Amino acid sequence: MTQILIIEKWLSIAQQNPWIRMRGSGDANDICAFEEALKTQDFFQCGTIAELYSFLSRGNWMLGQPFYFQNLCFINQINAGDEWLVIRDGLAFESLTAGAMEYPEFKKWVKRVMKATEQDLRNLTY
Repeated sequence: MTQILIIEKWLSIAQQNPWIRMRGSGDANDICAFEEALKTQDFFQCGTIAELYSFLSRGNWMLGQPFYFQNLCFINQINAGDEWLVIRDGLAFESLTAGAMEYPEFKKWVKRVMKATEQDLRNLTY
């Protein structure tokens, strides 16, 4: 699958998420409703696990902020927060608070997720 196709798949998954889809919704009761809706150009590619961790662990990200490393995507589910929807390829399987992990633990977690089968991801046994 080409990079643009996988990003479009991630965008589709994000738009089905009840929290992320509030970004750009126009709902007057939501503070992110008047931000631009999430689009493919918003997805930021990280070249290394260390770079990914440096972004995810900072916290205070806008609702819907997406980062990815290879075929692993993280989209923030809480405005000004650090609660990431995790998607590998086309499967959303986890919600992660990266700031709660030290870098060595996060790196091991990413490597396990990258090696896991789709069934392992579905069962959260990676």
